[in-house]
Amino acid sequence: MTPNDVPIPPYLRRRPRDKRGYPVPFVVARDPKSGAWLFAAIDPRAWQQVVHGHRCAICGRRFKNVFQRSEGIGVGEGVWFIGGGACYENRYFLDPAMCEPCARYAIRVCPYLALSSYHRSLDTAFVERGLGKIVHASAPGKPDRFMLACTGGYSVRTVKGATGALETLVYATLPWSVVEWWRDGKQVGPALEHEPPQEHPGLCESEVFPYGEDG
Repeated sequence: MTPNDVPIPPYLRRRPRDKRGYPVPFVVARDPKSGAWLFAAIDPRAWQQVVHGHRCAICGRRFKNVFQRSEGIGVGEGVWFIGGGACYENRYFLDPAMCEPCARYAIRVCPYLALSSYHRSLDTAFVERGLGKIVHASAPGKPDRFMLACTGGYSVRTVKGATGALETLVYATLPWSVVEWWRDGKQVGPALEHEPPQEHPGLCESEVFPYGEDG
């Protein structure tokens, strides 16, 4: 799929485009020297903005009907996540939540998600300088298929990653209401037959902030 093969969601049309014509997600990092967008990296400041400001990671729109829950926030319209099988089971994500139109656009158009032969690369020095986080770092390697799933809320937790270092990740706190499996930009199967356990051990949980209006 090319950027123009699938209609771009209205809020996403406001975002800048890269030289290939792809809309640039809100959380994508930018090289301060060349000005190039680095789709393989997340801007840590933008990550904080969308997670604590209750915004879509791709278009930057604030979610509607956000309310406080004991374990984090709830979102009346639901939020969407994309990840591999490990994310389905443990519910942890580095990539923040998305609105449904942006999530469905990404799963069909993003080369990393929609082309099984596509692999990202990134100058590790950029990450080591603290200018970006590697996308999908919480699940090393590329999955053979991706989950597109909806849940009613999330929290932010700090846990030990695969290397033993602490990672701050987004945790889907409520049961999946929709789960689809995708490969090469096409839906390939339904959800697994069981809902995974709702709690997964974490070391601490960050503060979450109340209601944010649409904008």
